[in-house]
Amino acid sequence: MQTFTKIIAGVATATVMTATTALAGTPDQATAMKHLASYIGSWETSGTTTDAFPNLPAGVEYTEVTEYRWNGEMDTVVSNWKMSTKKGQVLSMGTGMLTWSDDHKTLVLEYTGQDKGTPFHGSATLSKLTENASSWQCYEQDAKGTQIWYLSTDTFPNGPGNSWSSSMQSCDSNWQPTGDTETSSMSRVNMFTKHCGPIADMIGTWTWKTKDDAGTPMTKTNTYEWGPGKRSIMCRFYETRNGETTLMACETMYSTEDGKGIRGNYWNNKGGNIDWLITEMTENGSNAHWSSNFWGNSADGTPISGEITGHMTNANQFNYNIVRMNYGGTDMPTEGMNPENRLFKRTSTMATVPTN
Repeated sequence: MQTFTKIIAGVATATVMTATTALAGTPDQATAMKHLASYIGSWETSGTTTDAFPNLPAGVEYTEVTEYRWNGEMDTVVSNWKMSTKKGQVLSMGTGMLTWSDDHKTLVLEYTGQDKGTPFHGSATLSKLTENASSWQCYEQDAKGTQIWYLSTDTFPNGPGNSWSSSMQSCDSNWQPTGDTETSSMSRVNMFTKHCGPIADMIGTWTWKTKDDAGTPMTKTNTYEWGPGKRSIMCRFYETRNGETTLMACETMYSTEDGKGIRGNYWNNKGGNIDWLITEMTENGSNAHWSSNFWGNSADGTPISGEITGHMTNANQFNYNIVRMNYGGTDMPTEGMNPENRLFKRTSTMATVPTN
């Protein structure tokens, strides 16, 4: 594998960690754990392989995505990486974690993966931490018994940002450099746009002309627009009747914690509040389906849960159906919740608030 930027891990092997005291220049635990927040997110880098890693062919153009996230206790950062050629061939992949070691008084990491199908294990210790850069002593051994040592330094901008750089230098077993320094740039990946699929096609304004329970003509208008940085979608739901338009509800769609799924939160002007998670999504051209599980409280505070399916029949039409509804612990019939004529049609590719 390549440099600390590609992996992140936990308890290192004795090959790397022979001392039980902190290395010179390492921080205290609070400072070290605060630094780990700099890595959180999904990052992409690209370049050309070198001969630094014995099981990877040199001269191959690649793209690599690495994801870093906290565990539930917020005391360990876990990650996974995948390195592929332009044609999609996997060159390297694996997983690992990084945490504080009370025994070694510094951050330690351990990672496991495979390069071109050859398994390997790697370990490292944090050797120095400055205001915006961390230096690591890294060691790897593959299933063939081949060993390599290298130094890795990650440099972050001052303050939060969407990029950082990593350099690595091959060394001997005494950490003395034996080759040139290689530097790569890590850019933040927008996991929401990467995984939202047909949900991105909802951007714009959609209307459905129908009647309310009293038989009064009514237009329902849904607007969808990108949030900051295209990392969410903001939705607003209006009803217009007798020349008056009312904002009935709002909704936010965003990525799940691991960045690989889509979830959302819906709240209406009567006090209802619902969370939901997309469990299935398929797309075939302009024809798309998705299913969502939901849970929360109705306007009167009663717990509700269930399942909704969405369907885009083409780029300018969609409908949805409630296929399961549980109200206060009781399963409810859904036939009356799904009018046959419910079909929203796109009226604009922009989120346009209806005017009276």
